[in-house]
Amino acid sequence: MTKFQQKRWFWTRRSRLFLGSKELQGSVSKFKGSVFAVILGLIIGSIVIAATGNSAFTYFHYLLFFAFSSYGYNNWDNTLVWWAIYIVAGLALVMSFKTGMFNIGVAGQMLAAGSVVIAIGIRYDFSQPIAIIVALIAGVLAAVSVALVTALLKVWFNVHEVVTSILLNWTIWYLIKWLFTTSKDLYDDSRGATLQLHDSMNFAISGYKFILPLILAFVLVVAVWFLLKKTTLGYKVKTVGLNPFAADYAGISRRQYGLSSFIISGALAGVMGVIYYIAMNPSLSFATDALPSIGFDSISVALVGQINPFGTVAAAFLWGLIKSGGPIGSVGLGIPNAVSDIIFGVIIYSAACAILLSKIAPIKFLISYFNVEFNKNRRKKFHHYIRNIWKDFMKTFQIKKAYNHKIKAWQKVNNKEKVDEIKNKERITLINDKKDNIQVCKSQMQQEWQSLKNFFHQEYDRIWTSGLKGINNKATQAKKQVYAENLNHYINTRSTYEETVHSLSQDFKDKVTVLSRENAPELHQRIKGLTHLYKQQVKIETSNFNQQFYKLIDEEQEKLMVIQKQLNKAKTAYHKKSKSAKKKAGK
Repeated sequence: MTKFQQKRWFWTRRSRLFLGSKELQGSVSKFKGSVFAVILGLIIGSIVIAATGNSAFTYFHYLLFFAFSSYGYNNWDNTLVWWAIYIVAGLALVMSFKTGMFNIGVAGQMLAAGSVVIAIGIRYDFSQPIAIIVALIAGVLAAVSVALVTALLKVWFNVHEVVTSILLNWTIWYLIKWLFTTSKDLYDDSRGATLQLHDSMNFAISGYKFILPLILAFVLVVAVWFLLKKTTLGYKVKTVGLNPFAADYAGISRRQYGLSSFIISGALAGVMGVIYYIAMNPSLSFATDALPSIGFDSISVALVGQINPFGTVAAAFLWGLIKSGGPIGSVGLGIPNAVSDIIFGVIIYSAACAILLSKIAPIKFLISYFNVEFNKNRRKKFHHYIRNIWKDFMKTFQIKKAYNHKIKAWQKVNNKEKVDEIKNKERITLINDKKDNIQVCKSQMQQEWQSLKNFFHQEYDRIWTSGLKGINNKATQAKKQVYAENLNHYINTRSTYEETVHSLSQDFKDKVTVLSRENAPELHQRIKGLTHLYKQQVKIETSNFNQQFYKLIDEEQEKLMVIQKQLNKAKTAYHKKSKSAKKKAGK
């Protein structure tokens, strides 16, 4: 059997196990939370649009049309550039979130990068490739230097990064404003903005400016994913973020890896600033004091993307779409541009509650409800729980009402004349009785509610564990168990085979080295003999491994055939039983 066939067998079994694994279920649950967050944002945005007397469908039609249109100018080019910008922005936050740090200073870091790039683009006229390379290097260094201030204060003096980042954002803004407005070769007083960049400082290739930013963004996505998933640095960074105390116990320096991740986050913010200020905003305006909103949008992109490099790609596309087409769609309907910001805001707020939203299971609820509602006995039990919960609720309300009436009567007496110590004790006892009785009713109501939830869960599980579905599920679980056992056996056998081959290879190399040093007679013939012996040994080990693999496949096929026979037998028995039950019911 060839290596390709072995790999195909291995990945087929592994993929079947992965499709039913808890890891995939967790990922789907997180994805569901993000989807619900986006849907909630779109719904509330639609309500706001409807409140202005316009159609939400028309607004979203305009948004999509203008975001991908070539009418007048290539707005789809801008959409793809915004996509690239938000991808890199999301990656910057992903890196900081992974160590449990909150880089809210992305706005200041991208400002630092953008100011350096604009200054270089105004003063120097390089060729386009050199200009882009210089801009990226200078922008990254500027952003990292700003991020270092926050990171060092955090890791050495435990000053919270959110406070220092927010203050540093405005410090960077006013510093840049002062530097540019006092530099006559960089600033145009008549426009209140910086001078134009040289034509060489641009990303355009054949008239399209999205190509380089998008390629750069996708390269960074893969790089960040590889760093976090496949490297020791990424593992230690995630350990520090998940459990700092466990990291300390394992000898992982919180300072070192917290600083490393924040520097990488700042570097990514710098790349994003370079793309933004070259492709979308090649001048800084100081007419009003305002930080770029993209720095704060990056937080929501990372959250909606579930702090995952590939998740940020999808979230960034949505942000790029609304950022590019939203304002034009608003103008088309004559509604405020703030509608896009409202949609963003609700999505951000919902993304923060994505864990709660991920628990929403409408399909499961509908299946459970109809499964109960269309069965007489289940429906009767369901209504019984509902009545008990309602009774407990009303009883709580009645107890509160009765005791409040008595307490008010005592208060009236107290206002008219002094009450002796005994009556005061009785009043205190009355209040305590009220609390105890209400607590009893609440606990009963909670028990009934929990019983109702358990009832729904049991009935839902019974759908998949009884009848034909239950029979098929049992067979599927048995097959998965066979796959898991065989995969473990294959991995162990393969490891043993590779270790043996490696040992033979090392032994062969050592013998050849010894012969070469001794200058033994007939050296060439002896090495040739050793090579032949080594190949024969490897061939024997390979043959043994292949035989074990064939045996493994045969055993797997036998086990699967037994499971299939049991499945067919169980199905036949179920059909016979159901037919006899129908006949009895007919009689």
